[in-house]
Amino acid sequence: LWWAGIHPTVINSLIYPLLYANAASNQVLADAGNLTSATGSYGTVQMLDQFLTIGGAGMMIGLTISMLIAARSKRMKAVSKVAFVPSLFNISEPVTFATPTVFSPLMLIPMILTPVLSCLIVYLAMNIGFMPLFTNVQAPWATPFLFSGFLVCGWQGAVVQIVIVALTVLIYMPFTKALDHQFIKEEAEILTNLLDDITKKLVRPETFDKIRQLKDLSKTQNYRELNQIVEQLTNEEMTVISSYFAILPLLINISEDVDLAYEINHLNNVDGEYLGKLSSTIKEVAKNEDAQEILENLNIVPVLTAHPTQVQRKTMLDLTNHIHALLRQHRDVK
Repeated sequence: LWWAGIHPTVINSLIYPLLYANAASNQVLADAGNLTSATGSYGTVQMLDQFLTIGGAGMMIGLTISMLIAARSKRMKAVSKVAFVPSLFNISEPVTFATPTVFSPLMLIPMILTPVLSCLIVYLAMNIGFMPLFTNVQAPWATPFLFSGFLVCGWQGAVVQIVIVALTVLIYMPFTKALDHQFIKEEAEILTNLLDDITKKLVRPETFDKIRQLKDLSKTQNYRELNQIVEQLTNEEMTVISSYFAILPLLINISEDVDLAYEINHLNNVDGEYLGKLSSTIKEVAKNEDAQEILENLNIVPVLTAHPTQVQRKTMLDLTNHIHALLRQHRDVK
């Protein structure tokens, strides 16, 4: 239902009385010593709350964990940081609306498949006698998995939850990667449009039209016509067009640097930890008996790398700083 933007409470309010009644019936059978897979009910409130909605409706725990593992786009990295902790408490709204999964064709299959698979695994575990049937022992719906499984079914319930979560992550992983690739293309498109807007104001219309033609031909892999256009370029046009295609990857790298700098500044402000933090490194060194000798012999020198993504000349450094400032302004406005 979440996929269609409908809160599951619409249906849950109708079926919960039946689920609670089944749990109470199982408790009566358990008290009489007659609770078995043949006499008891599988469909209880624990089945829904603790095993079919781990991380929220649609088994969102699988999506958030797969995001943490596979995310490369800034958008998915940001969503995973916001949504992971709530999903541990079975709150799915952050990932549902921030991704969004609502009306997402990619998310429809895993959101349907994972709860069905979870139900089958629980049914099998109970049917073979590995996990006891549910009784009136219940856990709050927001109890994290492992704890909730242990509370309602002992260690066997926790083991079954681990298996379910692992399989859920595996199912969501290819869909998450596909969605992340889509986000990366969208982010590159945003930076491309930004560069196009600037370039359009600085070059002649016919030169900009050739840039667009080259981009379109490269997307369709029409290399014959692309080569024909390149061969007809003047020296001035070649310089402009070469600069355009050289600046685009540089712009992407600067955007990543801005995002990393923003995160490091935030961690510094809240006294958070991150790899390479100077104060943390000094504290670690100070734990050693020869710390004073290490610090006295410490040699710090600036290093200029020849990596093609690094700024090499003063003019490019000025351009980079200017773009960096514009991107910071854009972030502040957002």
